Amino acid sequence: MHRRRHKFTHGNDLAGIRPGHFVRVTGIHGGWHMRQRLNQLGIHIGDIIQVKQTGAFHGPMLIEIRGSQVALGCGMARKINVEIVDG
Repeated sequence: MHRRRHKFTHGNDLAGIRPGHFVRVTGIHGGWHMRQRLNQLGIHIGDIIQVKQTGAFHGPMLIEIRGSQVALGCGMARKINVEIVDG
């Protein structure tokens, strides 16, 4: 089975951001189910997210959005493009 790898060139993905940074969501790369799941979690393009913790060995990461903490798997976080908004 061959897996396609996508390189996104519109910024960083959320999985690559270190704890403590604030980021703005600039894009979501995924199908309808991916976008629906993120919508249910309250994550939309333009939202500001703080990365609280990153998981060891590509484990889930903890983010904070609008005062709520949410755990995201590494695969999902890789499909969320962001830009750092803090100094």
